[in-house]
Amino acid sequence: MLDELRTEVRRLAAASGRDDILSAIDDHRVPNDAPVRVLVAGETKRGKSTLVNTLIGRPLLSPVGTDVTTACWVEFAWGPKDDAVALIADPAAPGTPRRVRFDVREVERYVSVNHTTDAVLGVEIRVPSPLLEGLVLVDTPGVGGLRAGHSAITLAALRHADALLFVCDATQPVLAPEVEFLAAAVVRVPTVAVAVTKCDANPGFADVVEETRERLAEHPALAHVPVFAVAAPLADRAAETEDPAVAAKLTEISGIDQLVRTIKANAAVGGEALRTANAARRISAAAQVLAWQARESTLADRDGGSDLRARIEQLSRELADGQAVSDLIRARLAGLRTDSPHSFRVAARKIHAGYRTEAERGPATQLSTLAPRMVADLTACATETFESVAVDTRALLRGVLGDLGVDLPPAVLDLELAAPDLTRRDKGVQSTYSVEVFKTVVGLAVAVPAVLSVLSGAGLVAAGIVLAASAGWWRLRGETEQQRRTQLRTWVDTALDDAVEGFDAEIHRRIRSVEAHLDAVVPHLLRARRDELVRLEHERTDEHAATERHRVETQLRLESTIAQLTGLAARADRIAEGVRP
Repeated sequence: MLDELRTEVRRLAAASGRDDILSAIDDHRVPNDAPVRVLVAGETKRGKSTLVNTLIGRPLLSPVGTDVTTACWVEFAWGPKDDAVALIADPAAPGTPRRVRFDVREVERYVSVNHTTDAVLGVEIRVPSPLLEGLVLVDTPGVGGLRAGHSAITLAALRHADALLFVCDATQPVLAPEVEFLAAAVVRVPTVAVAVTKCDANPGFADVVEETRERLAEHPALAHVPVFAVAAPLADRAAETEDPAVAAKLTEISGIDQLVRTIKANAAVGGEALRTANAARRISAAAQVLAWQARESTLADRDGGSDLRARIEQLSRELADGQAVSDLIRARLAGLRTDSPHSFRVAARKIHAGYRTEAERGPATQLSTLAPRMVADLTACATETFESVAVDTRALLRGVLGDLGVDLPPAVLDLELAAPDLTRRDKGVQSTYSVEVFKTVVGLAVAVPAVLSVLSGAGLVAAGIVLAASAGWWRLRGETEQQRRTQLRTWVDTALDDAVEGFDAEIHRRIRSVEAHLDAVVPHLLRARRDELVRLEHERTDEHAATERHRVETQLRLESTIAQLTGLAARADRIAEGVRP
């Protein structure tokens, strides 16, 4: 069905001279050898890091223990030799952390709450593990578990992952907050699996596992999520045992092999479903763009061509008065420059108030993790604000272009169209260049290159700002409880002020980049649109020399094409919805 739709849309795109759309709807497939990205998440002290170490086959790789809590993201991937890089937040360039290489044996210094001495955003570890030849494991921060901040950050990262491995343990069945998190996760990632750890430490683990399955089954979206009983220490013992029969038995009992096989198999199926859904959405978008272009072709016949001439004259005036266009751009961006920092400031102050109170009279047992928990909550807040900036930037730019007489269909933004050669006057140049402007402007507003396989964009910029503002929290270790509380109160106030200041500066810097880019490209966009309308006017003049019968036949053919394309778009949408992970 999907191939038939693609073939038909390709035929219509070719007939319209839209080579860019032909390329955009080709079947973009992820290489078969691309590693499966698995995000590992769960509440604190559930055995996440221990399980990750066992999966990799390196029991002592990532620090574990009752007094060890992971403070940052840790990504494990294959490499020909041991290698490790820490990503340190840079106050001068949020979203572009400094890369510091270190010995793998020193990983605790960078990832443990009690040992870190830097504003570490994440750590990349490469080891020659057989498992990692087809897999990338990302261990999420342990501080705060599934509290609001960490939960929001993890859910955002899932959009870049192929699978979620959720970890709970055999001390009790899955809890309501964990089920709530899983329900939110299952709509963001193609594959979800649950590992119940510490089964070797609880003789009654089977009852806990069964109860966990039953609780998940009560939620329709989680009814088919597989639950595995695992015992990481048994797998570790198997790796150390010289007797092959004993090692095989221990491995089987540990449940690790079955867990890995299921994750890889399900992630492959889920990834294929995701690619099919995305392909269907691209085909739908292409059909909608072509239908819009066909409608635009009827513009010359509206009101005897007077509307067409009026729009050409408007564009000519705007091209002659570049300062007015520049002033319009700045006036529209002014609201974004003030509203976004204000939204972050208000939300951040609410977070600050709660942690200020906790620093003064909260439980003493939670003081050691107060700072990284506040960092997580501020990061989640900043991420949400930056994501709003991306949405607002799109809407703002659409409004600016609309005021300037440059319209384009919303669906064009869902296509990966190649940047056009503006020296040509082919059909489609205006809409193609419009989408290129949209993507560049939104990118200038919030985007950055990914530094971890699941962390990029708004989340990375936000984390960079907050971590840089929160520098020094690892030194808050007063000898007495009162000293720690005093240090924390001061730090909480300073971290808030620095985060707000950093966010404000970064927004202003990015909006200045947007202004400069639009000043440079909008005149080209206006000229391309005017040339396209002039071409339509010339075609209309030529058509008037033809017979009335030919004009009617052309109009009917366009209307039929529009109806066909609209139907193709609807069918592609139904396919995308049907295979959505």
